Amino acid sequence: YWYSPQDAYAMERIELLRGPNAFLYGESAMGGMTNQVTKRGLFTRDFNRAKVTGGAGGIFSGGDVKDNNLRRAELDLNRILVADKVAVRLAAVASNGTGWVDNASSKMRGLYGAISYRPFRATTVDVMVEHGETTNVRSQGLFTDQFSFTTTATLTNANGLIHVPATGQFFRAAGMVRSAGSGLTITDTSVVPKGFQVLGPNNTQQDNFNSFSIEVTQNVGKNLHLLLSGNAYQRKTNLYGNNVGLQVYR
Repeated sequence: YWYSPQDAYAMERIELLRGPNAFLYGESAMGGMTNQVTKRGLFTRDFNRAKVTGGAGGIFSGGDVKDNNLRRAELDLNRILVADKVAVRLAAVASNGTGWVDNASSKMRGLYGAISYRPFRATTVDVMVEHGETTNVRSQGLFTDQFSFTTTATLTNANGLIHVPATGQFFRAAGMVRSAGSGLTITDTSVVPKGFQVLGPNNTQQDNFNSFSIEVTQNVGKNLHLLLSGNAYQRKTNLYGNNVGLQVYR
């Protein structure tokens, strides 16, 4: 069990459990299950691995070209400290990405470590820790149609003033006549471009998390394997802005 946001930099392998395996080893998911296994110290050999990923592109969206960029670097180190007894693993990631939606972006910094100890041939102790920080500028929910019907409604309980930042104007909402619509998602890009977002670059979610896990595996012969596992997880989340669906009126 791993409670932190799972990222490929800390994954050793991903197992796809399909068909009867989904029932036997999963939670009865008819579509199958995935089992993601975090990295461990390996007793095979020492190695140093570095991976750099980059991408830049433009996506045409509602008359505008949106930049879609990715910069990501990963590091993976393995060291055998005592032959067939003690091995350590260290992995790190730094990733920055932007999307085709206005202002949307993601940033991640992660550090993962694991130590594997074999006191006896059939016994393995794995200790794994991770610290990560993510900052995501979230895009809002879908825009819905409240303008296509000929019916209207007059607001009677709207207090205060409404400010329009684009023009610097203020107006009082009470008495305003507002249109009505189907409430369906707007797909017409002449009304709302695909990449349009009004929540701005400060609509962020910041996560700071720490994970600790220990596993003791005991093999009894070829057909019996015992596992004792313990986990501790801490997460702090800061949310700024309001991620809601918006309605478009006349």
